[in-house]
Amino acid sequence: MYYVTQRHGSSFPEEIQTLWATLVDHHGNRNIAPILDFLVSLGMHAALQARQGRESLVEYFSVARRIALFLSRRGPQHTIDCLVAEVQKQ
Repeated sequence: MYYVTQRHGSSFPEEIQTLWATLVDHHGNRNIAPILDFLVSLGMHAALQARQGRESLVEYFSVARRIALFLSRRGPQHTIDCLVAEVQKQ
């Protein structure tokens, strides 16, 4: 889904948002935490690649921001709680 969003998110924003909404709604917002965990781990990987060039990090933040927005539209409080918990880990 991340790579679908990366590749087609700008061309088909409503359809991509619907896909993320379906994924979140499928288990009553319980999918939000694993999705955000995946985004954090992918961000760490992008940060390591950023040493070679900033393009991967810039692209990551663009896609991750869009996904976080889609998640927060379906489960705003749960998304915020998961993000706050991740920041507190740091």
